[in-house]
Order: sequence, then C-alpha cells, then structure tokens
Amino acid sequence: MDLSTAWADAPITVVLDHSVLSEVWADMANTSLPSWISRAPHNLGSRGHGKLKADQWRTACQVNLVITLCRLWGHPGASSREQALLHNYLSLVIAVHWATTRSTSEQHIELVEQHLVYYVQSTLELFGSRALVFNNHASFHIPECLRAFGPAHGWWAFPFERYNGILQRFNTNSRVGMCTNVQIGTKTTNSSNR
Repeated sequence: MDLSTAWADAPITVVLDHSVLSEVWADMANTSLPSWISRAPHNLGSRGHGKLKADQWRTACQVNLVITLCRLWGHPGASSREQALLHNYLSLVIAVHWATTRSTSEQHIELVEQHLVYYVQSTLELFGSRALVFNNHASFHIPECLRAFGPAHGWWAFPFERYNGILQRFNTNSRVGMCTNVQIGTKTTNSSNR
C-alpha cells in the first residue's frame, strides 16, 4: 500500500475538539503572563482569530496548551491514550525548546534528537502513517544544523518571513515598479519616490 492510499483510508482524528478547546480558553483567561510574552488569541483554535504570528504560536504551544493538556491528561485517572497524547506533545515541546535556545551544546543537541525521535515514533503509534509529513523528515536535520551552524536564531528564516509579509502588503495593482504608499513599522513611505 502506498502512502496516498494509507492517507485516503485512514480515519480523521480530532485531538483538540471543542471540549478541550473550551478548557484551553478557560485556562487562558485565568493565566497571567509576563509582559514580554505575546498572548495567543483568546479564541485559539476557532476561525475568528485569523492567522497567528510566530510569537502567538509559541505562547499557545509552549504555554497555554502545556498548562491545559497537563491538567486534563496528566493526572493518574487519565486514559492511557490521553497520557500517550500528552507525552507525544510534550516531547515536541521539549525538542522545540532545546532547539531554539540562545546557546547550544552537545547535551542540548542530544535532547533535541531524543525527543524528535520519540515524537515521530509515538506519532506513528498514535495516528499511523497518515500523520507523516515532510516536516517530520526535515526536523531530523535540525541537530546536524545546530552542530554545524550553532544556535538556531542565527540561521532560521523568521526575519525573511517577516520581510516577505511586508512585501506582500505592497499595493502594486499588478504593475511592477509602481507601488503606492506602504506602512512599515510606524513610518509611512511612498515607495514610488525611491
């Protein structure tokens, strides 16, 4: 059986259903965050909040979901599936945390490798081959990049993604070289005068 057949035949699994999201929203309302952490939208997971920024994703995944999922699925009375889902998710959070620290060491890199391997293996056990995506493969290259290039903040692509977002806001009316006013930061410039 090829992968496309496996994807077509596999049932769709919903993990963060409305009952879980309701708990996340309630916990978010009761959580105080330091001023330097961007808040995730209060209606996280619904269509109404629009596209999340990287900082909002980080807060939602590394703070809000960790708080709620540990409370819901981390107690002794939780089902074995819920506990397996929690361990799966926390392994991803730990891998991301150690992969994105401002300094790195061989110990950090080994933690990233161990947790990425566990995350992918447990994802396959929980959800089957349908859950495999290209990013799972690409994540296994992060440890070698950390060894070769140092801390991820020195080589990740977030600044370029921000500039792509700025460029996408330019109104060209499909005319190359004929831009109108665009707001960058707090300063409005007329790009046709450049």
